[in-house]
Amino acid sequence: MTSGHGTLHAAYQDGGILFTGSGELDLHASASPSLKVGVFGRAGASVALYGEVWSERWDRTLAEFGSGLTIGVVQPASWDEENGLRLDFADAEFTYPRFDIEEIASSIMDRIM
Repeated sequence: MTSGHGTLHAAYQDGGILFTGSGELDLHASASPSLKVGVFGRAGASVALYGEVWSERWDRTLAEFGSGLTIGVVQPASWDEENGLRLDFADAEFTYPRFDIEEIASSIMDRIM
């Protein structure tokens, strides 16, 4: 996603249309990852000539977090015909969620107990 402002000029030159201009842009990107805490495992028994005779799987999710957790970045950029695209990564603005470790630990313990 982008937003910005600038100028664009068009002129007829040498049998074609020549575009010139400059602009300021904000490049936006975001992601919403999820975190899953759980116990996952498998055990099995097999006999050499017969193959597997018993197996057991464990797939227990103790807690899952992700709703409302968004990581994002806004990267200012500029463009002009003389210099092309310019990005200064020092001007990037990052957004990230705040984690409440006590709440996460409490949620996990509630599911275990």
